Amino acid sequence: MQLLALYGSLRAGEPAFRRLGLAGSLWFLAPCTISGRLYDLGDYPALVAEDGEVKGDLFKVVNPAVIQELDAYEGFLPRAPGRSLYQRLAVKLIRPRTTAWVYLYNLALDRDGLDRAHFIATGDWKKHRAARRVR
Repeated sequence: MQLLALYGSLRAGEPAFRRLGLAGSLWFLAPCTISGRLYDLGDYPALVAEDGEVKGDLFKVVNPAVIQELDAYEGFLPRAPGRSLYQRLAVKLIRPRTTAWVYLYNLALDRDGLDRAHFIATGDWKKHRAARRVR
């Protein structure tokens, strides 16, 4: 069974999740916690493998073809991961204790962009985006 943990604009209920029509290809299993730190890049976040906790949604992949679609959306090039904006990696989640595919921001490609980004202390993109709209 392939598992996928999503933490940003692709979480259930977020605009990109609806726009890409992911409901038929991914089945929501549970909320999850991913190890790392989250940064606001404007329209979407960046998850970086650093100390911290990030809130996400865990899905079962029921249509494997969706992975190619998500790779394209995330700028992941399976044959050239070093040139990819995000890299899809198998990551051990904090909660639940399982391993899932996660898209991690490629720091080697764009360290300067991340240096200008805002750290999301809550680790929760949905809450952060909602608070940003209120301002």
